[in-house]
Amino acid sequence: MQNRQKRAIAIRMGCMLVLFCVMCRFIPYTDDDLRWGSAMGVSRLKNFFDGYGGRYLGYLIIMTLTRSEILKTVFMGAVLTLLCFLVREISGYEYADLLTAAALFLSPLPMFSQTVGWVSGYANYVTSVTFTMIYMAWFLRFLKQKEPKKCVVQVALLALLGLANTLIVEHFTIYNVVLAAVTAVYSYRKFGKRGKRIVCLQPLGYLLGCLAGAAWMFSNSAYRQVADGTDWYRQVDGDNLVKTMFKGIGRICVFGYCSWTFLHVLLFVLFLLFAFGKRNELGRGKRLAAVCCAGTEGIMALFSAAVGLRSGRMPAKGLWSLVGTGLCILSVAALLITSIILLRVRENFGRILFLILSICLVDGPFIVVKPITPRVFFGAYVFLVLISCMLVETLPDKSRRVWRSRTAGMILGLAAAGLCLYDTCIYRQIDRADRQRLEQIRQQAEEGTKTVVLHPLEYEEYVHDISAVEKKNVRGYKSFYGLPEDLEILPDESD
Repeated sequence: MQNRQKRAIAIRMGCMLVLFCVMCRFIPYTDDDLRWGSAMGVSRLKNFFDGYGGRYLGYLIIMTLTRSEILKTVFMGAVLTLLCFLVREISGYEYADLLTAAALFLSPLPMFSQTVGWVSGYANYVTSVTFTMIYMAWFLRFLKQKEPKKCVVQVALLALLGLANTLIVEHFTIYNVVLAAVTAVYSYRKFGKRGKRIVCLQPLGYLLGCLAGAAWMFSNSAYRQVADGTDWYRQVDGDNLVKTMFKGIGRICVFGYCSWTFLHVLLFVLFLLFAFGKRNELGRGKRLAAVCCAGTEGIMALFSAAVGLRSGRMPAKGLWSLVGTGLCILSVAALLITSIILLRVRENFGRILFLILSICLVDGPFIVVKPITPRVFFGAYVFLVLISCMLVETLPDKSRRVWRSRTAGMILGLAAAGLCLYDTCIYRQIDRADRQRLEQIRQQAEEGTKTVVLHPLEYEEYVHDISAVEKKNVRGYKSFYGLPEDLEILPDESD
């Protein structure tokens, strides 16, 4: 890579970091953040979260971020920037970082508000996929070596990374164990020499770290409660396996895949460019398959847009759910067929197939685990963004030159910056209104008022449960902000 190109990338990453940090500065603390940042979080730490959950690193990150707004701002901005950079590094597409940023801001609002717009959700769901992609990016570079070099420092660092990646959130713990095992076996087979196999210590170190972390996480007593059905929040639905699988797949399609309008439109455009741009290189059967895949994705994009018009969520039952589930299955099949066609036309597209399987593996646990919320699909969403960026590199030469041109970079950059500034303005209004509401409540409490009303805020759909008045929310709100214990906080019941 030329020095000029490196400087351009560094400047772009610096601008993204600044914009992300400014936006994250105005993301307020809500819901679980208030409990983690108060004495309630310290009480959970005293027995090291036994009976609560095994997300040890995720919990520690949340407790740290809720005690320093500066640290929260820098950490959230840096991890978002790193995520965009890693998608660029793995996919090889010049402007993948800008496309990723735009895709994040155009993601479904329920998912965005529970991940980027919520500190606790961010600490679990954004960090888990970002830290996992650090290993992915390293492994791709590792494979470019002619012969692996033994480095004890690398082995130790990768073991620590594997340990960290399996102590954040459960479905990525399972995924990282599988990822580590697959990469260890693949590297062992790849670096064969004269009929002998070379044991690569670095992937093996990551695997050992993942196994240790998974064992530590699931040794927490909370998961025994989940297994026997006594957990207060999580449940495993396993009464009827076949029925559970159908219901689980339907829930995943309804709450996740169906609402990703921007990605479905992007995939439709890419499939269309591929089908018609490479028609001379493909046989008649493959051409027809490629056109059918593009048409299927186009129908999925239209359906997803219709779902978006219904506030980004679809009924869990009924005709909409049934149609959505069917279209999701066809859309995944179209992606698989297109990838198989690409695999035969160009080399090294096993990565795309692996990422498709990764999406299935990351979302697989939610077939049987409840509750299911939009935030759990953040990792799968990022993987699909990564697949889209890889597909750009498979386009016909003429189309690929357009996507890699400076004009395309400027358009993507302006779109990403504009969307970021728009969300920054929204979060600034929410943060200012939240602080004003808190000051009013404090003033009422100082005047001796025993009952106050928590009025809803404008644009509060961009954050998670900022006006919730359930018992646990009220306790966290009073504890975090130092309000009197005898103060009663009621919901606003006015229209």
